[in-house]
Amino acid sequence: MRPRLSRRRSKLKPTRIPERPIKLLVELSGQCVFCEIVRGESPASFTYQDDSVVAFMDVQPITHGHMLVVPREHAVLMSDLSAQLDAIATAIRAASTPATA
Repeated sequence: MRPRLSRRRSKLKPTRIPERPIKLLVELSGQCVFCEIVRGESPASFTYQDDSVVAFMDVQPITHGHMLVVPREHAVLMSDLSAQLDAIATAIRAASTPATA
């Protein structure tokens, strides 16, 4: 004998996904903590800066020397960074290279 399957409907209602989630993210870009740091509205310990990216120490580091590299222009998705990847790689190399005296 086969077990009987319940034909009752779930009482859970599906979560409604916004029609335009990307538009919502773009509207929230003014509240982005990284944009506030780039604009100088939030404090940061900068390790590198150029025209396209900034690098600064994380306020809650996972490991010693944990830093963040952020483009100066707000990006919603990782795919938005494709034009800036060279600048980001340069910033990582420059910020992680010890200064020579």
